[in-house]
Amino acid sequence: MGIVREAIEGVKQLPQWYAQRVEARDKRLWTFGAWDGLRYSDNSRALFEYTLANCPDIRAVWMTKSQKVYELLKAKGMPVELCTTEEGKAVQRKAGYFFLTKGPDDSEPRLMHGCHLVWLWHGMPLKQIGRDSMAFLQRNTLWKRFKTSFRKVVVPWQFLSGETLSSSPFFTPFLQSAFGISENDVWEVGYPRNDHLFKTDVTEDIIIELHRRFDRRTDSGEIDRAKLLLYMPTHRDKTTREGHVFDPFQQAGFDFAAMEEVLEAKNIVLLYKGHFFDSCNEGLQNASRIITVTDDDYDDIYTFIKDVDILMTDYSSVYFDFLLCRKPVILFPFDMDEYVTFSRPFYFDYKLMDGKRVFSWRELAEALKNDDYFVPSEQTLRLMNTHIDNNACQRVVEKVRQQISNT
Repeated sequence: MGIVREAIEGVKQLPQWYAQRVEARDKRLWTFGAWDGLRYSDNSRALFEYTLANCPDIRAVWMTKSQKVYELLKAKGMPVELCTTEEGKAVQRKAGYFFLTKGPDDSEPRLMHGCHLVWLWHGMPLKQIGRDSMAFLQRNTLWKRFKTSFRKVVVPWQFLSGETLSSSPFFTPFLQSAFGISENDVWEVGYPRNDHLFKTDVTEDIIIELHRRFDRRTDSGEIDRAKLLLYMPTHRDKTTREGHVFDPFQQAGFDFAAMEEVLEAKNIVLLYKGHFFDSCNEGLQNASRIITVTDDDYDDIYTFIKDVDILMTDYSSVYFDFLLCRKPVILFPFDMDEYVTFSRPFYFDYKLMDGKRVFSWRELAEALKNDDYFVPSEQTLRLMNTHIDNNACQRVVEKVRQQISNT
């Protein structure tokens, strides 16, 4: 939408926007949403389900723009509203709190004036995010700065702010810079979704099926349990700008036969889970031990992640979460120079990322062949995670209750 058209549409909405400011909000009506209102996932989901189970005095409602998500939650008897219906709009106008994962568009931002926002967010930052990434990607010219200032007047709902979560003091300054907030607005309580990494009573069906399929019996009759290696690369802004998705199997000297050979010899299954924005990448076809995993293959991704044996990633925030599992990590930053030049710079030196480093598929094959990978140090774990437990949801709720009691 051009800036003139956006301004015209925005001005039409301004009376309704400012009228909300005098409307009463119910601080015990909490709404939740994720990923532009299209998914039921992430930190918002974890906190929503915790609130339903543990906070009988709170009315928790999931807000969605997806008919599929709406019908799914309705079938489970969970409180859910479509953002576009009159019922959904009424709930959002009344809600005292909105917990979001990606941004205000996780619900309907034009109905949030006076609503308290808690940005649960979706990953501790290695790469620049928020205002910092926009300044880099847009090359902050005089015109860009003028346009941003103008938009704050005509579409103020696109510039909402609130508290956000941090996993440790290490990340807090980066989050302050990214979201333009004070230190007091950063709650160092950990991520709600990480509570699922500590679940011992739930195993995703895909994990059970993979072991049924690939575990094998040795000559001595013992079970050779397959190792599950999960590869989760981050999104590349450059690929989106160029109109295509990121495909690691077309880069870094990928050799299909050589990789399948070492995976078979070591009884390893390579699971490829692309970023949400690259979800249309189907990975490899007709590969016996390189399997593409999609959101349809599990109920909750963090319940799935906890049961893999090794994580491989590059610049993804899943690294910081997976540290809590105290399992091996392989870092695969084969395009780091290109990434920081054309996608996003880093907040800190990549050398702080503890794990086995490989820069090509050949190096990865050698590392797997020789069992040359390791668990990151306890020092790294505690630098990047203050809390090593399953109580993040509880801490978020306590913070909100304290805030309510002080107002």
